[in-house]
Amino acid sequence: MKRKSLIAVFISAFIVCVMCAFAACFSGVHVVKYVAGDGGYIEGESVQKVKDGESGTAVVAVPYAGYAFSGWSDGVLAAGRTDISVSNDISVTANFEKSGTVSITYFADEGGYIQGEAEQWGEPGESAAPVSAVADEGYVFYSWSDGVLTAERTDSYADNYSYNLTAHFKRANTEQFAGGIGTEAYPYLIETKEQLENVKLYPNSGFRLIKDITLPAVEEGQTNLEPLDGGACFNGVFDGNGHTISGLTVTGSDGDYAGLFSYITGEVRGLKLENVNISGFGYVGGVAGYSAGIISDCFVSGSVTLLSGAGEKPAYAGGVVGYIDCFPQNSGAVPCASGVSAEIQLNVRQIGEGFGIGGLFGGISHSLRVKNCSAEGSIAVGGEDIVYNDSTVGGLAGSCGDGVELSGCNSAVDITDGYIVGGLVGSVVDGVSISDCYAVGNVRSSGFSGGLIGWDGNCVSVENCCSSGDVVSEASCGGLVGILGRDGALKNCYATGTVTCVGYISYDVNVLMSVSVGGLAGYIDKNSDIDRCYATGDVTATNDTDICAGGLVGKTEGGNSISESYAVGYVAAKPALREQIGYVRDVNLYVGGLVGMMCYWDNVIINCFSSGSLSAEEGDYADSFNAVLIGGGLVGETVCADISYSYTMSRFAKGVVEGKKVIGGVVGSAYDLKFENVHWYTAQIYEPDLGYYHYLGLEGITLGAQPHMDLSEFYALAAVLNKGQSVTVWGNVGENSYPSLIRLAL
Repeated sequence: MKRKSLIAVFISAFIVCVMCAFAACFSGVHVVKYVAGDGGYIEGESVQKVKDGESGTAVVAVPYAGYAFSGWSDGVLAAGRTDISVSNDISVTANFEKSGTVSITYFADEGGYIQGEAEQWGEPGESAAPVSAVADEGYVFYSWSDGVLTAERTDSYADNYSYNLTAHFKRANTEQFAGGIGTEAYPYLIETKEQLENVKLYPNSGFRLIKDITLPAVEEGQTNLEPLDGGACFNGVFDGNGHTISGLTVTGSDGDYAGLFSYITGEVRGLKLENVNISGFGYVGGVAGYSAGIISDCFVSGSVTLLSGAGEKPAYAGGVVGYIDCFPQNSGAVPCASGVSAEIQLNVRQIGEGFGIGGLFGGISHSLRVKNCSAEGSIAVGGEDIVYNDSTVGGLAGSCGDGVELSGCNSAVDITDGYIVGGLVGSVVDGVSISDCYAVGNVRSSGFSGGLIGWDGNCVSVENCCSSGDVVSEASCGGLVGILGRDGALKNCYATGTVTCVGYISYDVNVLMSVSVGGLAGYIDKNSDIDRCYATGDVTATNDTDICAGGLVGKTEGGNSISESYAVGYVAAKPALREQIGYVRDVNLYVGGLVGMMCYWDNVIINCFSSGSLSAEEGDYADSFNAVLIGGGLVGETVCADISYSYTMSRFAKGVVEGKKVIGGVVGSAYDLKFENVHWYTAQIYEPDLGYYHYLGLEGITLGAQPHMDLSEFYALAAVLNKGQSVTVWGNVGENSYPSLIRLAL
């Protein structure tokens, strides 16, 4: 009995031990659970099994945008936690709350959806997370409700208020166009002539070429494409996208405008027009007859013809645009034209007086900017009833209104005729600025002309410009500028072409007109300056009345300054008849190696030289003229002038008139003249061989000039000319060389 009791006790103890062992085993592993509430998530292992007494792994409660972590449900405030010495199961929740006081909510119209967080909260001034408006198939995003045109956006929270934004979508137009919805961001797409013709249906929309288009050939006198604005006005955006429209033919009609467009107030860019043949009345151009908008990165080649219209109504023709007007779209910092070019043949027929013709633009209105444009080709003026009076012709533009800025432009256009003609611009009005431009075409005029500009207004600045074409004119003309108005400036400019005045005004043969002809400028009005300029072309002038001819400038009117400039061309003047007359005419020939005549007061020549030979003669009409030659190595005649740090090797080598002669080594005739450190070559063949000859008396003459009998003496002259100056102006380019202007930045 006792034995059985012991066995029972043993069995009971064994069972207790086993149960205790199992209990001990299960109680040594604990479950640690981390749960994220609304507004965030758990970074790390959210459910962990941890042995009794050991530590779990680290976790972090991370809030979504617009939320902030506010604490764990067990009171722990740090977002990151690692539970240590775990002795029991743990389950805690990370709590979040909205961190901002304002919100942005994004919605999408039919046809698309929002990519990104549609509802966001934040503090005023902070940035929200980026979102995008994504279009469904067959739709195109075109704008947000606040006018933003880009599909992707990142906004900032507003100050103390929440707001909503909606993305708008439109179904793509695949019936009249190859796609698109007509906005600037998502324009109508064009790949056929038929689609091109549909542009006129939406004159305020955006368009983009996606293929080159060749228009069909038509018989002479027909048109193969009506204006894309329907003859009204285009106020949209036409993007050529670098593609070409070839063979555009527009035949003149009674309409006022002719071109791909009639009238632009919007924008045309990236377009090529090749082999155009456009003719019209009034306003005529390859891209448009008239523009009050913006034209950029466009090219035109072919032929443009102005038929008639001047006198009765305005007439302007250009390879690209007939006339560019001032309008809010093309004013201010944005150029009205940039990166525009043409290879064009312009023709003018049957025109009355007052037309404007240009390789790119017939005329440019006031206060506009034209940048980095170029033209090449030819301009021919002729036909029945041509009246040149007030007509303007230019390789780039016929005329420019006041305040226009031209920069980085060039022209290689040969011009056969016109009244006011310039290799780049025919005429410019007051306050125009022209910089970093050049012209290389030859110019011929029945009136006034210049290799770059025919006629400048007042307060005109021309800087870093040049011309190389030959200039032929029947009135005053210059290698760079025909006439420069008062208070103007030519700086860092040069001309290399020959300049010839033939002295015949075609519109009225009975008008007697004196002429001023110069290698750089023909005539310069009061208070205008020339700085660091030169001319190398020969200058020849014939006329039946007074002639002012100079290697650099024909005539200046007073208060003018010429500094660090030179001329090296041959200068010649002679009388010539344009019709036989029954009486003898009196003619004065003012000839100078640098300037023919400097009038009136306060004239300055400093650090200048001339070296071209001089000539003056009666020619074949000696019996018809009483000719008087007034000539000098630097200046023919001057009044109230100060000449310093300069020299001349120019002299009359042949053909001097047999009548009265007033010749000087430096100045022929002078009043109130001052010399300082001036040098001249004395190998004159006429007496008196002085630095000046003054037939009004000797009052006011200050001698400070040095004659040189031997040309080799000029080799060492640079150091003498620099003496007394604050900067080094003169130098020698090599051994046995004449002094050169080393600061001439050309």
